[in-house]
Amino acid sequence: MTNSETTLIIKLVEKKETERILLILINGILDNLEQDIISVREAELAVFSTSFLTQRMRKKINTNIIDIVYNGIYLEDILDWIPHTFKERIHGMQKAVIALLSKYDYSNLAKPWIENIDTENIIQENERIKKLKYIKKNYNKIKAIYMDTKEKSEIIILGLLNGILVSLENKVISLDYAQKSFFSNNTKEILKSNGLRDEIIDLIQKGMELDSYFQGNIQKYESTIREIKNTAYSLLKECDLEKDIDGSWIRTIRCKKTN
Repeated sequence: MTNSETTLIIKLVEKKETERILLILINGILDNLEQDIISVREAELAVFSTSFLTQRMRKKINTNIIDIVYNGIYLEDILDWIPHTFKERIHGMQKAVIALLSKYDYSNLAKPWIENIDTENIIQENERIKKLKYIKKNYNKIKAIYMDTKEKSEIIILGLLNGILVSLENKVISLDYAQKSFFSNNTKEILKSNGLRDEIIDLIQKGMELDSYFQGNIQKYESTIREIKNTAYSLLKECDLEKDIDGSWIRTIRCKKTN
C-alpha cells in the first residue's frame, strides 16, 4: 500500500471487541512462536513490548490482557536463562488467552474488522495538525490497528488468521463470529484491492468454506483448519518481521467523517 490511495485499518472503538481482537492477535503470535515460525525477538516486535499498548488503552482494557503482554516481554530472558521452562511459559500464556476469550459473548452480530480507508481521509495524531477547529469538527479521533504498508498488512493478517484458527480449535469463539468478522467476501475483496498475495486471499476463501464442513463432516472441518494454518505458517516465514514491524501497529488517527 505504499504509494497507494488506501490504507487498511481495524478500528479499536468498542471495549469488548477491542479486547477480543487483541487477544486473538496475541493468540496467533503465541501459536507462531510455539511452532518456531517466528523468533522471540519477532514476537516482541509484534506484540510483547511496552509500545504495543498506549497508556490510554492500558487504562481502558482488561488488566489481564496487559499482564499477558508484559509476561511476553520477559520471554527472551527466560529463553536465555531457564530455557527448559520456555515452552511451559508459552503454554501458560496460551491458556490465559483462551480462558479470557471464553468469557465473551459471541452471540451478538459481529462486524467486519478490516476497513479500507482513503489515505487522504486519514490524519495521524502525531502529525502537525493545522486548522485544529476544522479537524475536530470534520474528523473522528479513534484508535486503530494501522496497516500502512503491504508488508505490515500481511504480517498482521496472518497473525489474526492464525489466532482465529487456534481459537476455533479450542472452541472459544464461534465459527459464525469468525466468518462475519474476518472470513468473508468483504475481507477478501479489501485485501485483494490492496495487493496482498493471492495465497493469503485463498486462505480467506478457505475460511469462508469452513461452515460447509462444520455440521456434516467434522473431520474435514478440523483438517481444513490445520491445512490453512500450515499454509499460513509458510507464508509468515517468508515475511521479514524485523524489517517490517516498527512497534507502532496501534495508533491514534483521525478519520474524515462521512455524511
